[in-house]
Amino acid sequence: MLRKTLRWMYDLRSKKGLKFQPRTVSIFTLSLGREFYLDKLIQSMHKNIHLPYQHIILNQGVKDADFISSLKGLERNNNNIQVIYADENLGINTGCKRCLSHCTGDLIIKLDEDMTIVSDNFLKHFLAAYNAIGEPVALSAFPVGIIRNPGGVPTRYGHSVYYSKENDTYYTLRWVHYLGGACECFPRIILEEAKPFEGFRGKKTAGQDVFISRKMRKAGFRLGYFENACIVEHQESTLGQEERFKEYFKLKEAGNA
Repeated sequence: MLRKTLRWMYDLRSKKGLKFQPRTVSIFTLSLGREFYLDKLIQSMHKNIHLPYQHIILNQGVKDADFISSLKGLERNNNNIQVIYADENLGINTGCKRCLSHCTGDLIIKLDEDMTIVSDNFLKHFLAAYNAIGEPVALSAFPVGIIRNPGGVPTRYGHSVYYSKENDTYYTLRWVHYLGGACECFPRIILEEAKPFEGFRGKKTAGQDVFISRKMRKAGFRLGYFENACIVEHQESTLGQEERFKEYFKLKEAGNA
């Protein structure tokens, strides 16, 4: 039993033999009203994503009139953006599940509202990398910013390099034991088979990253950081900003956020 347990914990070779070549993409973002960061995220997406994608934004109970007006403007001016509203902060896990119920893509990407994409052709390279890998794996763009632990413990398999014929370039992946929650890419087949968001009993603002990573690994799927894609995380938080960045809304009112 111990040997079997250690195997799924440390052996990250795929056990599925499944093929995955995504064609459509859904992105979702959970928001607690940090309009300054959300605007930067949207601008970076417009600048660096040149392929069609669906973007779901969940307002986690924020009642600020200016923020709601901003969300309505985003939805009105961008056909690919859909805003959904919760009456209260649902927490990370329930909020993710609410967004996932609206996502239609083959590849589903969670992007925190304080992320900024800095690599050009972000989705083009992500899709090409998945086509080169050829199997469903959960990935994150390599994070740059205020982040303490860049992607968990590297595995004994270390790095893999894949050649993309369609882009005539090489993609490097660093295989890890868990992914951070700021930018996570889930092939739909992983969500259907591993059900990583089901059964979470942790805190509303923390603990989900390790939980869903374990569920995906235990189901036989590999986890990796896509080192060619560069993003920046500004606050090292998702909805945990209520605990980690209590002064945000006071600073916003003072014009300093």
